Amino acid sequence: MRFNRKIWLSWKVRKPCPTCDIGILDIPKKDKILQSETAESIELNSYGGHYHSDYIFSMHLKCNNCGEIVVASTIKSEENYPFDKDAGIQRTITAMSFIPPPKIIEIPKSCPNNIKKIINDSFGLY
Repeated sequence: MRFNRKIWLSWKVRKPCPTCDIGILDIPKKDKILQSETAESIELNSYGGHYHSDYIFSMHLKCNNCGEIVVASTIKSEENYPFDKDAGIQRTITAMSFIPPPKIIEIPKSCPNNIKKIINDSFGLY
């Protein structure tokens, strides 16, 4: 299996379950997401005229097939262009880690189990 960039580089595409490989991870409602603005972002915004905010947040994703819970840590950046009504707020979300890690590529069956475990664990840092 090749690396599927569409799945792993965009939050608009729902992620497959790392446990059952069949289900899809559902994103929780906003009240289930823990989000905090970074100290640097708060300081820059306190001076006024700064239209960029950075947040760190985590959420529990749940498989719609097996019920597995996957924790995702992410960074969210928001650009606010108050003088450009067409641009509005632009958001970028970058995943930092997943626990348990997603299976980004298929590992050959001939690979020794101890090596498979190390490779699978490394996927959480992608």
